[in-house]
Amino acid sequence: MAVPTSGATVPLQAPPGFYRVLGEFEPLRQITDAVRSILYYDAQADAGLPRGW
Repeated sequence: MAVPTSGATVPLQAPPGFYRVLGEFEPLRQITDAVRSILYYDAQADAGLPRGW
C-alpha cells in the first residue's frame, strides 16, 4: 500500500480517493518528498525536506 500512496511512481491525483487519503498517513510519502528535495532541489526546505525529516 505504501508504493501507490507515496506519489513516487504515480502522481497523487491518479489513484482512487482511498489511496490519496491513506497517503497522508503512511510515512513513505514523506520520505519520498525528502529524498526528492535532496536530489533535485538542493535540499531546499520548501521542496518537502522538513516534512520528511
